[in-house]
Amino acid sequence: MKSNKAIGDRIKAVREKLGKTQIDFGLAFNPPVNKSSVSRWEKGETLPSAKRLKHIADLGSVSVDYLINGSSLSLMATKVLLDKAVGGEKLTGDEQKKLAESQLDLRATTSRLAKNSSGEIRQLIEQQRELIDKKPLSILS
Repeated sequence: MKSNKAIGDRIKAVREKLGKTQIDFGLAFNPPVNKSSVSRWEKGETLPSAKRLKHIADLGSVSVDYLINGSSLSLMATKVLLDKAVGGEKLTGDEQKKLAESQLDLRATTSRLAKNSSGEIRQLIEQQRELIDKKPLSILS
C-alpha cells in the first residue's frame, strides 16, 4: 500500500511548482475545493478522487502513476536524460514527463528534509530548493 503522506508530498510539490497557494490550487478544480481539502491531501489525511488526481497530474505535467508511486527514474537514468537534453537532443514527451517527475520528487524530498533538520542544514537545503526553482528544467521547453 502506498503512503498517503508521500502522495500528499507529491501533490504539494505540484502545487508549489505551479506557484499557487492552497486556495488558488483548489480553485483550479470544477467544482472548486476549499483550502482545507487541499491541506488534508498534502498532509496525507485524505486523498483526492481519481478524477481530481488526474487533474492534478495534468496541471503538473506528470502522470497519475507518479503521484501515487513517485518517480521511477534512477539517479543514473535521470542523469542520462539530463545529459541528452543539455546536449541539445530532443526529448520525447515521455522523457520530458519523467524528468519533470524526478525534479518534483527532489523538491518533495528536500522539503521533508528541511522540516526535519537543524537550522544550518535547513538553510543549505532551502538554498538548493531556490536553485531548483530558479533553474527548472526549462531546457525541456
